[in-house]
Amino acid sequence: MSTVRRVALRAFAAMNEAQKDQAVDDLIGLVAAVDGLLKKQSEFDVANLSKYTGRSFTNDESSEIYKAIFRAKRYCFIESGVTHPNFLDLFVAVTTPKQQEKVQTGLQSLLDS
Repeated sequence: MSTVRRVALRAFAAMNEAQKDQAVDDLIGLVAAVDGLLKKQSEFDVANLSKYTGRSFTNDESSEIYKAIFRAKRYCFIESGVTHPNFLDLFVAVTTPKQQEKVQTGLQSLLDS
């Protein structure tokens, strides 16, 4: 068992149900905050691409470029993490089915937007 897993299991074992529920809410909030930062960074990336290529993009081009950049960032920084087998294994070990469903619903609504 990895050191990270042991530490996480120990930390969650010391929590009561209200603290675990708060940790689940915090996870959802953290992922939403990171998603917001990725959206803003993607906007900056489109502006920088225009600036450094010396090219103005149409609204449709800007939108398409933004969507591609944002999808890539979202996958890299959020989706690949929350779907990684190590994360899922630990997540299932420290949460209840109700908490798992809450996170799944929160992440799905975020990632579908």
